[in-house]
Amino acid sequence: MKQTYSVPATVWNPDVEGSTSKTIASSSVEVSHLKLVASGGSAHVDLYDNNSSANPTDLVWSMDASTTANDDNSFPNPLLFRKGIFAVLTQGSGFNPQLSIAIISSAV
Repeated sequence: MKQTYSVPATVWNPDVEGSTSKTIASSSVEVSHLKLVASGGSAHVDLYDNNSSANPTDLVWSMDASTTANDDNSFPNPLLFRKGIFAVLTQGSGFNPQLSIAIISSAV
């Protein structure tokens, strides 16, 4: 069995970047961990298997967090995004939400 390692990072802070959508990965990746933190109010983020748009048929994962409970997901069998990852913040703008993600490196 081959071991793989993921690289964690806070990849998106919509309030700092000034945008409610972002291409997180532009090509195929596997995700082993996702965490959404909401500071001043609840937040909701949708993740699409797409590198440039929020096509409803490409929706892979939805996350929601409150000020008292983060949405924290570990995947023993990683989520596969074939086309890339496009994230959309649908709720929580102005409340400092942060999305952290761990992507398995293709170099392993």
